[in-house]
Amino acid sequence: PESADLKVIMLGEGVAQLYVPVMFTIGPAGHSAQPTRFLINQLLVKTASGWKVSSIRPIPAPTQ
Repeated sequence: PESADLKVIMLGEGVAQLYVPVMFTIGPAGHSAQPTRFLINQLLVKTASGWKVSSIRPIPAPTQ
């Protein structure tokens, strides 16, 4: 993806949400794999030792 596809949203003091599209190649064993686009949604929390990932959620994204 282009770096412009990365989106960072500050939800509050020390809490950020990141969105970035990624392409996975997915398929059952013995069959052709197909590219599938997902939007990876990450929630980050700032701690005393730095930013930590709190959650990661892949969301199927519409094909462009």
